[in-house]
Amino acid sequence: MNDRKFSGRRLNRRQLLMLGAGAVGATALASCSGGGSSTAPTGGATGIPGVDPLQLAAELPGVRYPENYVGPKLRDVQPFHDGSKTFKVVVQRDAQVIGDWNTNAFSRWLEEKTGMKVEYEAVLVRDANGGLDMTRINAMIASGDMPDAFLNIPFTNDQISLYGSQGAFVAVDDLIETYAPQMREALENYPQRKRVVTARDGRMYQFRGINDCYHCHVMPGRIWVNQRYLDAVGAEIPTTTDEFREMLRLLKENDPTPGKNIIPLAAGTQPVDTWIMNAFLYNPGGTASGGWMRVNDGAVEFVADLPEWREGLRFMRSLTEDGTIGRELFTTTGDDFLKAGNQGRLGVARALFWGQFIDIDYSEGAAWRDYVSIPPLKGPDGIQFTPWDYYLSNTAMPPLVITSACENPELLVQWGDAMMSLEGTTAAFSGIQGENWGWADETMTGFDGRQAVWYQDAWPPPEGTGWSQQSPMYRSHDYLIGLAATAERPTFESDLYQATLEYEPCAPPIESVLQPVLFDEAGAAEQAQIAASVHSHVTQSFAKFTTGELDINDDGAWQGYVEQFEAMGMTRYLELYQAAYDEQAG
Repeated sequence: MNDRKFSGRRLNRRQLLMLGAGAVGATALASCSGGGSSTAPTGGATGIPGVDPLQLAAELPGVRYPENYVGPKLRDVQPFHDGSKTFKVVVQRDAQVIGDWNTNAFSRWLEEKTGMKVEYEAVLVRDANGGLDMTRINAMIASGDMPDAFLNIPFTNDQISLYGSQGAFVAVDDLIETYAPQMREALENYPQRKRVVTARDGRMYQFRGINDCYHCHVMPGRIWVNQRYLDAVGAEIPTTTDEFREMLRLLKENDPTPGKNIIPLAAGTQPVDTWIMNAFLYNPGGTASGGWMRVNDGAVEFVADLPEWREGLRFMRSLTEDGTIGRELFTTTGDDFLKAGNQGRLGVARALFWGQFIDIDYSEGAAWRDYVSIPPLKGPDGIQFTPWDYYLSNTAMPPLVITSACENPELLVQWGDAMMSLEGTTAAFSGIQGENWGWADETMTGFDGRQAVWYQDAWPPPEGTGWSQQSPMYRSHDYLIGLAATAERPTFESDLYQATLEYEPCAPPIESVLQPVLFDEAGAAEQAQIAASVHSHVTQSFAKFTTGELDINDDGAWQGYVEQFEAMGMTRYLELYQAAYDEQAG
């Protein structure tokens, strides 16, 4: 496929909010390929018959909003329950931030604000190595001995869809239409979000918030270079793959590090292909659960076996021949990555943000500020993309899932809606108002220079004061960039915002981005099995071709790599994705 066909329209922030509301006009781009438009699914929720929908509470004074602000506002939310019943909610254990869920300050605030008494049962869903262990949760569902709800339990969307269709989880779309005015407003502002939370049968079985984290749209594709080191060797921020190669060579040959032991390019645990291969083709990247899939004129397509992928591997091999990368690019642990960064050894660091490779502090001259982002490179054929998550699937807020054991699901929907208020969103994320956060005054500005909405003294909040990011919050774009960025309260979030502005123009057209899709029970099991083999083959072969263990210029080696995908079931893999895409795209 010729990636030049991806050039065309892209969406600005406000247009993306209104996807599905009408046609989007074309926007011209300079040098980068652009996005397109799409239509969000229309929900079929009609509300609870005979019950008047609850409306948004009256706005309260005391908060300043920037012009054209879209997001939660301070409202007069009143208790709606008398506390005569205690609801049981299973949550993840989090000793470091939340502590005891039942005595946490935000838990107490929420009870006071809503009148709802909740007993939290905290369970471990991660093993000692951080792996997912859902044994306890699965046993609850299998036995039918379930709580009233699960909160922030890492169910996949496939699991929620399956359990909902089987009757274990309660459909909440009609309940939202009647009892959740703040969620309704959020979904009106983010209609595309319905794709992520709608099950295969067209119903919603999860009450999930919004997290329009701007820099998270490009989270898999970010890379950093030490500007001070570039200045020392007489190099500039590269704009092409050739310039990138030359920059690495200059860093190696004129080692500017204090110990003369530079690592020109390091990646820790982050994949390199999601950044570098987008100079050769649109590559969305992959994970252990799937990936490297895009849409080409309505056909789901796998990219890691295309000729353009081979050209990208040839470029990676050239870096090995230069001596600027080696096997350690693929074997460095997260701890070693951070250690090397703190020792000042890293020239270029492939990471989501600075904290993965260097300690962040706000003292004058802090070393992390020397690292600036490298925008997407232009490849030899003029290709220049960056992965872009239009659907916010990587930033989904924790779901509240109500079970069939709950006798009053409407009360838990109202409870979840209270968390999506401006006050609830901020208190859950930041802790106690007046101690760790507050409303911004007229002198404070947000990331984009407009009036700030709120300020924060530290994050995560002090232990036992907030829920961090473990509640269904309404974190709109305007809310997030409305965090005050001042000398007294510095935040690297504003730097991430500025860095992302350089990436957005290179987002692919939305119609070539594979939307989140759901599989039925049999299809999900089959997809997961093939995905594990595909992930292993792509990642291992990427390292082998890069380091020369496999010769990328050997047609036999390349053909063997490609044919192995078919042996793993690639034809069936694509059939599963195509069927799900055809059924759910709209």
